[in-house]
Amino acid sequence: MNQVASAIDQAQGGISTEVQAIVDKLANTEELEAELSTLQEGTVQGEIATLLETGRELVATVETTVASAVEKVVTEVQAADSDLAGTEGNIASEREELSSLADHLRELIGPLEQGIDSAQEAADKLGIPWG
Repeated sequence: MNQVASAIDQAQGGISTEVQAIVDKLANTEELEAELSTLQEGTVQGEIATLLETGRELVATVETTVASAVEKVVTEVQAADSDLAGTEGNIASEREELSSLADHLRELIGPLEQGIDSAQEAADKLGIPWG
């Protein structure tokens, strides 16, 4: 009977050892899962941080490019506005000049018509045909 009890004790000890080994493996698996999860989260967080930084840099570059382009457009519009204002002044000045010339020509038309009429009368009196 001693032998049976000894064999049972040994079997129980072996089973206990095997159960403990399985429990240790399960504990290691949970630990491994925890480490993998931490590693994954760290990697993902690192990638997210890198992507966010890249995004910020791109936004800053786009802002700079747009600001520069807008500044160039504003400068060109201001230059065109200045040119148009100068042109408008020139046109007004030339219009006044042409208007005064037209008035002067109108003043000369009367005497010219009178001179033509006088020449026609003189031609008629002298018998010269007037065409």
